[in-house]
Amino acid sequence: MAKQIIKRNTYFKEKGLIPIWFIENTEQSIDLGRHVIHFWEAELNLAMKTPEDLMWETLLNETACDQSLFELFDYHHQNTPNFYKVRSLYYIQSKEDSIQFSVRRFIEDEQKSPFRAFALNGGYEISLSTALLTTQTLQLSDPKIEMQLRDSFLQELKQKKNEYIAKQKEIEDANRTELLNKRYDSSKRQVSSKNLLLKSHFRTAILEYIKTCSSRLMNADDVAEYLMLNGASNECYNTGRYKIYSDVCACLDQLAEENIIELSSTGGQRDRTYAVKTI
Repeated sequence: MAKQIIKRNTYFKEKGLIPIWFIENTEQSIDLGRHVIHFWEAELNLAMKTPEDLMWETLLNETACDQSLFELFDYHHQNTPNFYKVRSLYYIQSKEDSIQFSVRRFIEDEQKSPFRAFALNGGYEISLSTALLTTQTLQLSDPKIEMQLRDSFLQELKQKKNEYIAKQKEIEDANRTELLNKRYDSSKRQVSSKNLLLKSHFRTAILEYIKTCSSRLMNADDVAEYLMLNGASNECYNTGRYKIYSDVCACLDQLAEENIIELSSTGGQRDRTYAVKTI
C-alpha cells in the first residue's frame, strides 16, 4: 500500500495537483500522555506541509532552548533535530449527521519502522462540509483554534522548562549533599581510625617518640599531645589538660623504673620532664 500511495502521489504532483489524503480514524494511534503518534508507513507518506505547519515550525524553532523539546517533554526520541519540522495528517470519521476529520500536527522523528513522531497536541475536529465552503481550496484548519493551541503549547513548554530547571537544581543539591556526606563519612572514618591508640599501646608509642625525639629531654605534656595526634583520645579537662595525661605519666614512670628514661624535674606536676638515658 505504501508503494502504491507513493506512486499515486507522484502521479498527481506530476499533473500539477496538490493531493490531500484523509485516513480512516480507526487507523489513528496516538498517546497524548507521552506526546507520541504512531504511523503506518503509508500514513507517513500521506503527511502534508501546510501554512499552519510552517507557522508551528517558526514558533518551535524560535523558542528552541538549550534543552531539546523532546527531552523537556520526556519523549523517547531517535534523534535530536537541529531544526524542528512539522507536518500534518487528517483522520476522517462518519457521524450520524456529518462527516468530521481531525487535524493532527506532529514533529518528524523516526522515519524507519516502527514509524512515530512527537504529537504537538490533541488536535481538533472540522466538519467536511465546513472545509468545502471555500471555493479555492479546502479549509483544512481553523486559524483561531490553531492560535489557541500554539499559546497552550507555549504555556506547557514554559512549565516543562521550569520543571526541568527545578529538577536539575534538585539533582545538583542531591549530588552536593551526597558529596558532603561522603566527605563527612570519610572524616569520621579518619577520626575513628585515629582513635584506635589504646592505653595498652602507650608504651610502644612512647618508645617510638623517644627514638624520634631530637632533644634528650621530653615533657609529659608533649608526649600526651604526641599520643593524641597518633590516635589516642583527645578529650580534655576544663583546665585544658588531656585526660590521658595521668596514664602517660604512669607509663613514663614505668620506663624510668626500667632505666630507659630518668625523671629530670617535676617543677609542678604539669611540667614533669624526663631525660632519655638509653633506647
